[in-house]
Amino acid sequence: MKSLITFKRHGKMTASRLDPKFLRNYRKDCPIFVAMEMRRKSLPKGSNSAHELDNLVPWEEVFTDSSGKFRRKSKQGNNYLTVFVCAKTGDKIAIPHVKRKHFPLVYFEFSKRIGRHPKVMYSDLASEITSSMFERYLLVKGVNHVNVPRGEHHSIGVAEKAIQDLSNMMRCMLADSNVPGIYWDFVIEHAALVNSMIKQSISDKTKTKLFGM
Repeated sequence: MKSLITFKRHGKMTASRLDPKFLRNYRKDCPIFVAMEMRRKSLPKGSNSAHELDNLVPWEEVFTDSSGKFRRKSKQGNNYLTVFVCAKTGDKIAIPHVKRKHFPLVYFEFSKRIGRHPKVMYSDLASEITSSMFERYLLVKGVNHVNVPRGEHHSIGVAEKAIQDLSNMMRCMLADSNVPGIYWDFVIEHAALVNSMIKQSISDKTKTKLFGM
């Protein structure tokens, strides 16, 4: 009886004296066992094949995402970070900003830096990105704005991973250089530049081959 109580509490095969038939039946009804046996849904394949990537122009397709609020406000008053990732080269542009609703202003700065508007931009369903006025602006500029459905953030995983990588680089740089944390926005923009210089491109080619240098 003691073995039976221990087995029911912990859900493990510790009751060696119990009848094997009882164990099999118990495992079938155990919610942990059922959850472990369920096959997870396979992740979708990449949005672009290698052939499609070869035909793209840098910054023609971009992934974008915004970070959560940073614990410390920067010297310039920035609290958030938005990252744009090129689908062809994997280059990153990081733009810190004060409020989430300032995303349209962040996009203006992004388009100014690359000197053009992308043809396709992938993002989530954040309200600051899907506002009607901003959507009309993208439509006028010929930008196909693709919104990722809820629960499918892996579709813009490139941008989310970029935020994570740049945040880790920023922490290391701040700790190594002993720079005050209030200057994190300057450091993370520098981290994006360094990352773009050393990161292997998504299309598996060096930057020299991509630009014909």
